Amino acid sequence: MAICMQYGSTFLISDDDMLSNDDVDHVKVASQKSYALYCRSQRLLLADIENPSLMTVQSYIYCIIYLYNTSSLNAAYAMLGNASRVTQTIGLQFQPASITSVADRQLRARVWSVMAMLDSQLSMALGRPATINVEKSNIVSPGHSQDHASLSGSMLMSPNHDDITWLSFHENCAHLVNSVQQIQYDFSKQVIQAQEHHAVKSFYDSPVALEELASFLGREVRSVYGWAENVPESLKIPRKGSGESFSTERTLLKFNTFSPIWLQRQRLLLEILYHHLQLSNFRSFLRLPPGSSFITPLSDCHSINCLNHAISLTNIIHQVLTDTDLLRGWSPVVQYQWDSALCILGFTLTNPICPPSPTARKCLQTAICSFEIMGKYFAASREAAQLMRRLASQAEMLVQQFHNNLSSRKTDSRDGSGQIVTPAARSSTTDAVQMLAAPALTPEYIQKCPSAGFDLSSFVGGSGIGGNESFTLDEFRIVSTGMITNGSPVLGGISGDLTSEVDYSWISGDGIID
Repeated sequence: MAICMQYGSTFLISDDDMLSNDDVDHVKVASQKSYALYCRSQRLLLADIENPSLMTVQSYIYCIIYLYNTSSLNAAYAMLGNASRVTQTIGLQFQPASITSVADRQLRARVWSVMAMLDSQLSMALGRPATINVEKSNIVSPGHSQDHASLSGSMLMSPNHDDITWLSFHENCAHLVNSVQQIQYDFSKQVIQAQEHHAVKSFYDSPVALEELASFLGREVRSVYGWAENVPESLKIPRKGSGESFSTERTLLKFNTFSPIWLQRQRLLLEILYHHLQLSNFRSFLRLPPGSSFITPLSDCHSINCLNHAISLTNIIHQVLTDTDLLRGWSPVVQYQWDSALCILGFTLTNPICPPSPTARKCLQTAICSFEIMGKYFAASREAAQLMRRLASQAEMLVQQFHNNLSSRKTDSRDGSGQIVTPAARSSTTDAVQMLAAPALTPEYIQKCPSAGFDLSSFVGGSGIGGNESFTLDEFRIVSTGMITNGSPVLGGISGDLTSEVDYSWISGDGIID
């Protein structure tokens, strides 16, 4: 009931540009009532903790979702720890032979699967260890056929879509999340090994280590592309024209109004989740290029992929918010848009002069527009719009200063022999921001790469499952500036003058208007 009130409160807001006092009052009352119900459920769970049951685990799942929707990720993670211990208490990770009913076995498997997926999502979002060890479970993945759907007790009809049921969405989500979690876990282990092998504190300090890790990630991420190819057609949201689902093309989504609302929403959420997880896979390579002359084409390619997924996610969210109500009430979209906006901002700061940069800066304005739309019913989104507007404005100013600095370098003096003498001094803007245009990735440049055996075409452009009209490797060009960089990451939190006075406390606060 608390989650229903939390979700339904977003529909109490009118579509006017300005929030009325009545709108704010209605949402505040709904938020207070839903929180009261949540607190009541906590008291009941404490009374039931000595003799838990499967229903106890289900109650914990709803509590975790409630906290996740309010952006209380630390509280949700702590609640997940309690829930995982309850699952061990009742032996949910095992399928007892005494349970012979197919319906009961499927119910236990489905609850366990939901717990495992929540654990994966929260642990990846917070960068913390998983609380559930799925390897020690003998639970078979729950089925999602028509027969299994009839056993669940809920029947959502999907005419003309015989290849799926309403349960297929969770099955595909679980496979995607588990695949990405394994990739990121393996990548983190590879990072430790690379840093020890090259004797560096950070792999950003070694271009060789950076390329080795980029090559490793390029091979691992193919499993995600394989997942996208195997998604049932009925769960893919079509694109206008010749666009393909799960690609980073700039084609618009094509909504089928004759499909059930639940199916339209499942298609959309699956596409959004895909781009968000791919963005998280690649964003480690959004960084200031190393100061040495060593080339890093694979790392730069991952940087482009990250930008492509961030732009695609931003465009999708904006189109859905302006054309439909499918995302209304779904609070995680604010965090997803925030992550995308940060990646776009990071790319524009580290690559002020290259073909994707103007589009990336323009896309920041699209993200701000989306934040403003969601700000009508999510307080966090209003704060995000104000903060991102300020960051985008300062980024434009810094890029313009970079352009001016670059123009002044063209007036280099010549010595007596006619050779160009580059000024030794650098501007204060260069020292503060340490921006550098992207390295050139011409075919001759790529041939020098130490990992030349790696198939670049398998992930160029970020899709890997069809044609792609987004930014590709050949469009990434260098502008030689002679600036010194340190190879540091961009998205561990943007540092420097840009965010020194920014208060980020809203990110972990209540996601509902208060």
